[in-house]
Amino acid sequence: MYKFIYKINKKINNNGYDFLGKLNKDEQKQYIDNLYKENMTEDERSFNQYKCQIDDYSLLKKISYNAIGFIFIIPFIIMCIILMYSRKAEYNNVKYNTAVFWGGKDTSIIPKSLKSHYAISLSQDCYALTLKDVRFILNEVIKKHPLSVYYIMKVVFKIAIYRGNIITYDPNAFIVTSEYSFTSSILTKYCNENNIKHINVMHGDKFFYKNDSFFKFDKCYVWDEHYKKLFIELKAEQNQFIIEIPEVFKTNTNSTHNNKSNKNGLTYYLQTDMKDVIVSIRENLRKINSNFIITVRPHPRYCNKILINKFFYEFRIEDTEKVDIDKSIENADYVVSLYSTVLLQAYLQNKEVVIDDLINPLYYNKLKELEYIMIYKNHLRLSDLIKAYIE
Repeated sequence: MYKFIYKINKKINNNGYDFLGKLNKDEQKQYIDNLYKENMTEDERSFNQYKCQIDDYSLLKKISYNAIGFIFIIPFIIMCIILMYSRKAEYNNVKYNTAVFWGGKDTSIIPKSLKSHYAISLSQDCYALTLKDVRFILNEVIKKHPLSVYYIMKVVFKIAIYRGNIITYDPNAFIVTSEYSFTSSILTKYCNENNIKHINVMHGDKFFYKNDSFFKFDKCYVWDEHYKKLFIELKAEQNQFIIEIPEVFKTNTNSTHNNKSNKNGLTYYLQTDMKDVIVSIRENLRKINSNFIITVRPHPRYCNKILINKFFYEFRIEDTEKVDIDKSIENADYVVSLYSTVLLQAYLQNKEVVIDDLINPLYYNKLKELEYIMIYKNHLRLSDLIKAYIE
């Protein structure tokens, strides 16, 4: 069920860049400030973040999500209770100082201090609900927000996943990458009631966006003081933050661009499947094709391989399954994107960071307005790079 809803969510949401031009910091800040109050509970934080996220949903999207929740929520709860009490003996309880990582298979983004403290286990796709969990859901979620079916559904699904992994691992902590999820704060309360720490680690770049507001974890690891200030401005609980850069970001920090086999290697990190944007990027890269060894690396989730092969055939197209992101950055001298975690990672490795200000000039100014970190770090604009070589 959860995977089915995830697929629908991915289908409804547009992963293009066009949403960037619609964001207005002042309007977002006013909306957040109107919701904020002192000493908010975890439930209030989660529900405020939920309000921030659905504020921009279309009526069709709201109806669709709530309809899905209405159909699935009761059968899902019943199924999870049955799984809990019929399969309990099948679960493999592991009793040692462990943390369950719920954020994919790539544990390289987990800070060294956490890895040294916990034995990390990957989360499993297992679901369960105890009667205690059902009481928590009734008292903390349904009774407080009976008409918000999508909110209830998402919280119930997450609690079921957490309970399944609690049974499997008996963990001391959950390590997640979920500051964007409106379920996070209420899950912090749920974890604490089960004597478990709820810890968040950054996994992607951020700017001022109300979807990332209000959250509270026991600890939240961020990569730079800039992000701490940004999240506090978004009304996240201010005492949770710890600044620590993952070891993987520090790879080759002494690089001096002396890789002779790939001198002037330029890699463009693409994050869209919008045809008009792809064509624009291709035309701009053509202008400097004779000056650089150009590679295009498509995002493994957001890019259409057919479109990439059709429009970027004259450049190198990097196979994301064979070349991991760290090796990709290591092989490049110039790292180009509109905004991406890879730009900060490249900056920390002394690469030349290039922000694509040609996709839409409005976007570059929006990134300034929304306090995107790389605007404040040393970087080039793609327009200046092209100008330097064609004039």
